[in-house]
Amino acid sequence: MAAVPIAVSAGCTGNGNETGDENGENGANNGENGNGAPDNGDDECVEERLVDDLETVPAGDEVSYSLDLNEGWTLDLVIEQYEGDAQPSVQLETPDGELVLEAGPDELIYELVQIESSGEYTLRVSNEDTEDGEFDIFVAHISPSC
Repeated sequence: MAAVPIAVSAGCTGNGNETGDENGENGANNGENGNGAPDNGDDECVEERLVDDLETVPAGDEVSYSLDLNEGWTLDLVIEQYEGDAQPSVQLETPDGELVLEAGPDELIYELVQIESSGEYTLRVSNEDTEDGEFDIFVAHISPSC
């Protein structure tokens, strides 16, 4: 199966310039960047969803995603059995083909992965069972300034 390219567009959940609400809960009134993280000047906090799919993976098959990731990011992976008895497995490869994560099979896979070099990573979610499986696949990245 072909890789699904995922475009990452940078965004910011806040920059510390927001005005606070009536309780002083947001933005510049409490020195936070609008998401609960301390405002640290020019650094931009980015928490972005890269994949949020419900995938049916045939027995013995896999789905793969191409993820353009930056050095220093943390990748947040959650792959969960949604329907049926098949359990997902996951692999993450660096742009050089080095395997940096291998987990499963399990009903729920939750992993945080530090990205050590920028480039296009490949995420594979496979079904090694003898019956089709439906998996909920969630992947997000968190920038180092969060």
